[in-house]
Amino acid sequence: MIKSNCRGPVLVALTPLVLSILAASASAATRTDLHQQNVEGLNRSYAAATQTLGIAASSSERHAEALGFDSESTLRALESSVDSDGTRHYRYQQYFRGIPVWGEHVVVAEDGRGNLKSLFGRSVGGLAMEIPMRAPVVGAN
Repeated sequence: MIKSNCRGPVLVALTPLVLSILAASASAATRTDLHQQNVEGLNRSYAAATQTLGIAASSSERHAEALGFDSESTLRALESSVDSDGTRHYRYQQYFRGIPVWGEHVVVAEDGRGNLKSLFGRSVGGLAMEIPMRAPVVGAN
């Protein structure tokens, strides 16, 4: 019986492909489950960070800062409401460089003083690694 070792060349040929897939997934954008975030910790961190600079005037900017969004990510309000106890609720669409991040919403509840009470939804970070600054230019030939 003759044994053939055909798997060797195939494995060598597939190794670069597998490595490139693994490298790409290492720098992929990350989704953060906001309900799992420590709201008290976020409030403390935000209060410390804004002590000298001041608090952002708009709720969307304030919430984006509190959640640690990068400078290219923003929140745009979809709806808001106020409960009888003064709790304000906001539903946001996340945007990155003016492009909506589809499929994910950020839901924030805050007390009358602007402190976060609860968070729901998911935010997406690390998008700068995924989306180039400019679209590639196609040469006119």
